[in-house]
Amino acid sequence: MSPTTGSECNRAHCLTCNQLMLTVGSQGLYEWLVTDQQFDLLQICPEVALGKYIAIRSIDSGPLVLTGKEKAAGWESRGQIAYSPKVESVESLPRAGYDEWYIFGNLRQSR
Repeated sequence: MSPTTGSECNRAHCLTCNQLMLTVGSQGLYEWLVTDQQFDLLQICPEVALGKYIAIRSIDSGPLVLTGKEKAAGWESRGQIAYSPKVESVESLPRAGYDEWYIFGNLRQSR
């Protein structure tokens, strides 16, 4: 994937519209982005998570310890990975900076 700007901006490249420094890549069906800048991906481009499932490997450089509220909402933890239910709203997703997320289109892929 190559960066786009201005009118070329679309869902796959939405982060480059804000002139953020990103490294993006792909391998087969998988795509990724890496940056060392602080920003809220879900505020800029919530479509990357809506209707999908998230596996959180690290949040603020450590494992996500689920709260009772998150467990009641359908989150599960196995080992040191937290798995979300289908994402219906990005506002309630846990994030703290220096996070490592994996986003999947279906539940079977995420586990």
